[in-house]
Amino acid sequence: MLFQLDTDQQVGQLAEAVARTSQAAAQAKDIDSGARPAEINALLAQQQQAEARLVLAESERDRVAPLVAKGVLSNNRGDQAVAEFEASLAAVDAAKEAVNVAMLAGP
Repeated sequence: MLFQLDTDQQVGQLAEAVARTSQAAAQAKDIDSGARPAEINALLAQQQQAEARLVLAESERDRVAPLVAKGVLSNNRGDQAVAEFEASLAAVDAAKEAVNVAMLAGP
């Protein structure tokens, strides 16, 4: 025999490819079946919590703004209130998007 191929590496790569294919098929099945009602309900609850935090942040921002303008509170405190409002707004948007994605491929 002049030479012999070492197939161990190729066999390992094939096994890895088969495992990845199997995992991808399982993920595709999960996507096709959509989120379960319990998962959607949990996401809806998270959305409601985010909306409640937004209302509070908006109230705080509106309360702080005139106090900053009068010099009673620092500009830093005003900036903090605005940042908290904007973060809460982004959290609501993210929560809504999570609910929408979960409902895309319903059962």
